[in-house]
Amino acid sequence: MPTTNLRDANGKPLLSWRVAILPYIEQEALYKQFHLDEPWDSAHNKTLIEKMPRLFMGNDEKLNKEGKSSYSLPPGKDTLSQTTGRSRRSLGITDGTSTTILAVAADAERAVVWTKPADLPFDPKDPLKGLIRPGEDGIDILMADGA
Repeated sequence: MPTTNLRDANGKPLLSWRVAILPYIEQEALYKQFHLDEPWDSAHNKTLIEKMPRLFMGNDEKLNKEGKSSYSLPPGKDTLSQTTGRSRRSLGITDGTSTTILAVAADAERAVVWTKPADLPFDPKDPLKGLIRPGEDGIDILMADGA
């Protein structure tokens, strides 16, 4: 499961999980262009921001042109996206993948450059923080079972 960012040998996040899943979404050629041992904002990796795959784009053309994505794997305690850098396996989901949130679409303010290892943190005291988008009646989520 794509539950963590690409990290260096010391555990420092370099590139987002969105980069990590490129080979699995038919974007292996783009994945191979990244210098995986360099941060997202290195001189080389910054040139790839403009190649954001359509899958990570949203409805906001301004954000798309800036190479920003609203899609987030909320990191935090009791989430699938661990802050330790360790990936979580579906076997570790004890209450079922159909009832477990994997990813969310954050509001425009919290969109990030798609290669940047940053996501909307989960706040159990305010679980909808950063998810409410003006003018929309609901929030977009992706469950761990793919729904």
